[in-house]
Amino acid sequence: MKKLLALLIAVIMCVSLFACGNNEVKEEQKDSAAAESDTVEKVEEPEEVLMTKEEMLKVAEAVDIKDINNDTLDNIARAKQLYCGKTLLLSGFISEINEDHVVLSTTTSVKVKVYLPIEELIDPIMEDGLKITCVGQTSDDISTETSMAAGYEFEHRMYSMENAYFVSATTEKEIVLHYNPSLYELMDEINYSVGDSNVWYTITFADSVDVTTLPSEETEMTVSGKIYSDGDIVDAVIVE
Repeated sequence: MKKLLALLIAVIMCVSLFACGNNEVKEEQKDSAAAESDTVEKVEEPEEVLMTKEEMLKVAEAVDIKDINNDTLDNIARAKQLYCGKTLLLSGFISEINEDHVVLSTTTSVKVKVYLPIEELIDPIMEDGLKITCVGQTSDDISTETSMAAGYEFEHRMYSMENAYFVSATTEKEIVLHYNPSLYELMDEINYSVGDSNVWYTITFADSVDVTTLPSEETEMTVSGKIYSDGDIVDAVIVE
């Protein structure tokens, strides 16, 4: 009887020790899983490193808003390959100035939102209709947006340049100058045209240019100045 009792006590002790050991293993597994969970939670996504203005200027491809407009209307799939996810040196006319971006466009069909630093947006040089040049990185997609004009709803394609900087408000342009000294004395106005076009626009030269030395006959020349969407050129200088 004593042997049986001793054997029973031994079995009970073995079961108890096994249960305790099993609990300890489970606790260790829980602690290990919790530690791994904390480690996973602490792993953060690396921050996106944005290019500086100087870095973008070194690699940017120069493009005019007219090129983006024409390519998008011609073949939007090819335009996406050409202009999305790229670093561009973009020139275009300001059609909107908003609190965190400007919109560049040449028609109502295709537009580009250019997000600029606030100190550049509030600069007095930023004027509606002015042609500017910016450098920036475009997003990977082209969105479709609608807007109202003259009571009609228009659909347009919208590119986005999230990380961008203002570069210049002056543009070089080859023109045919039509300078009439007599007319200038009366109207303080000088006209120009482009190529063989019969459409004349107004050009105003910078104070540093002595207009009395300008040729009085039609003359082809290259000027640099602030160009507006209506065709007028302001603060122009002659590019030698």
